[in-house]
Order: sequence, then C-alpha cells, then structure tokens
Amino acid sequence: MDFRLTAARFPAMAAAAVASVDIYEDEEEQEDIVPEGEIQERLGITLNDIDHAGLFAFHKKLDNVPNPGISIEGAGAVSFPLGAADLAIITAASTPVSDVNGVYGREVPAEKLRIGNPSWERTLSDILDNVVEQLGVDACVKGLDTVGPSLILYQPGNLVQPCSA
Repeated sequence: MDFRLTAARFPAMAAAAVASVDIYEDEEEQEDIVPEGEIQERLGITLNDIDHAGLFAFHKKLDNVPNPGISIEGAGAVSFPLGAADLAIITAASTPVSDVNGVYGREVPAEKLRIGNPSWERTLSDILDNVVEQLGVDACVKGLDTVGPSLILYQPGNLVQPCSA
C-alpha cells in the first residue's frame, strides 16, 4: 500500500507578523489603513522576511505502509485498497454529506472509527517525527499529535475539499 504524505507549516511567527486592523465606524478611515490591492503583496513581503530553517511544505511517498485495520462500530472491518464489500460497509455506516460546491459523499464520524493494527500507530508516529523534522517545528512546541476527524467517501469524479478540523 502506498500513501503520499503532504504537510505544510504555518509558523506562529507568521501570525504575529500580520498586523491586526481595528474596526472603525468611519469607513473612509478604515479604507486608508491598507489599500485592498496591496494586502496580498504586503503579507507576502512580511512572510518572506521570516527567518526559518525548516521547509514550508514537503511531501514524500511512503512505501509498504501497513493497513490501519479500520473497523466501523456496528458495521464491520474495512481494508485498503477498498473493494466492493468495503464500500458497502462504509455506505451502510455513513450519512450523506455535501459541501457548498455540491460535492457529494458519505461520511463516517470519527467516534465510530477504530484502528486495530498497532503497527499503524507506530507508522503515524514515524510520519509525525518526519513532519516535525522537515518543517523545522521549534522544540518549544509541545503536544503535536495526529488527528483523524472522520472517514469520507466521495463519489467518482468529485474532488476532496480541505478539512476544517
């Protein structure tokens, strides 16, 4: 089983570099702070001035990743790659979802998912260690962990939307 790992880092420093804008009752005064057309350019200049040794983003193909051993509460086990029986289990245990773009799929909430393969936890730990190293996450950052918000099965041809979790 092959997975592609993609990660991005938005440093806390960047958040500090973005100046807050006060809300003014007088709209003309608010418009004078930063002209709308310059916001992206100024933010880009500010972020480019941040001195950081790690990468902003990276990806890596992972070979021989163990099957996580997913089981769905009240429905059964699911294997990868997904077969017809796995799709039937997910469909039976899920509810329909759609986003603002009309992308349709089926979702199994995280509280119904269980990971049964202990090797998967070690794999996730190794991936997290690699992410921390490659992105240059400061040693003062504590409590980094992986989170699986839900299992979403999209209809053929639909694009995966960014997760809000």
